[in-house]
Amino acid sequence: MHPEPPPGQNPYGSVPPPQQGGYPPPQGYPPQGGYPPPQQGGGYPPQGGYPPQGGYGAPQGYGAAPAYGTPQGAPLPPGVPAPLAEWWQRLVARLIDGVILGVVVYLLIGNLISGAFTTTTTSDIGGIAFEIPTVSFVGLLIQAVVSFLLYGAYEFFQISRDGQTIGKKVMKIRIVKLGHPAQGGVDTESAIKRIGVLWGPQLLSFNLVLNFIAGLFSLVNVLFPLWDKPLQQAIHDKVAGTVVVKL
Repeated sequence: MHPEPPPGQNPYGSVPPPQQGGYPPPQGYPPQGGYPPPQQGGGYPPQGGYPPQGGYGAPQGYGAAPAYGTPQGAPLPPGVPAPLAEWWQRLVARLIDGVILGVVVYLLIGNLISGAFTTTTTSDIGGIAFEIPTVSFVGLLIQAVVSFLLYGAYEFFQISRDGQTIGKKVMKIRIVKLGHPAQGGVDTESAIKRIGVLWGPQLLSFNLVLNFIAGLFSLVNVLFPLWDKPLQQAIHDKVAGTVVVKL
């Protein structure tokens, strides 16, 4: 048997007496009672430079991808009842109408009118005889007037009914008056103004110089919607007070 130590002396010598629940944890270990409880949100507190609770932060310098085109739900210009047609939709529609009209005009004017007012002259160039058909001034004038009437009639009877030519039906676009609903046709006065500016240059095709000037005007007229803001009107639209919208 071991002798009992004197009163006040630690019976275990230099080793500290055991605390309730066992010896104290070695240096560097968590305090008595085990590891600290996890913080709210799960996981232990970050140590050693790990990212803060909640995972890695969002990368710096990156924003939302830019939106392209007109924002959805953007307000329409005043008086416009529906989204405006794209310039390429109008161009394709006009090309379709041009092909249809070109066939009709060629068959009518080329076979009937030109033949009645055409004379043939023979020219000798380098010993080779060439026959050159020449249309008289009266024939050219009749051609110009008939072409204008055909183009105008084609446009008038269609847009006055529902605001659409065949080309516009294919492209799903329509001519409407500013401040009017997107349904229905164009009134007679507006239709005549629009046709007069759009197809009026056909009346000048009897003369070479005038036809060139008329061609330049028609080119500017067709391209005008590209820089006209905010209504994207051609010159004939501005005169008639119309716009072209999507269905």
